[in-house]
Amino acid sequence: MVGRSQRHRPITQIWNSGTLIKHAYMLAGGLAFGAVFVIITLVFRSLRDAMVTLVPVAVGFAVTFGVMWLCGMSINMANIIVLPL
Repeated sequence: MVGRSQRHRPITQIWNSGTLIKHAYMLAGGLAFGAVFVIITLVFRSLRDAMVTLVPVAVGFAVTFGVMWLCGMSINMANIIVLPL
């Protein structure tokens, strides 16, 4: 016989895994953006040029998340998978 506390465990595990994946992707995205910034700064040897180069990327993310917010969408597994494309 399954106890009452064990009946809802799969739902909790799915929620926790989704939250964990969302946070991991956000951390990985931030680290990747930082690494790209450092590499571009080293290649261009100019902080200004590196910042100008990454402006379109930052604007793209801002517009994407802005439109998602306006449409009432939140970050979910489908968004996380498609976002790098």
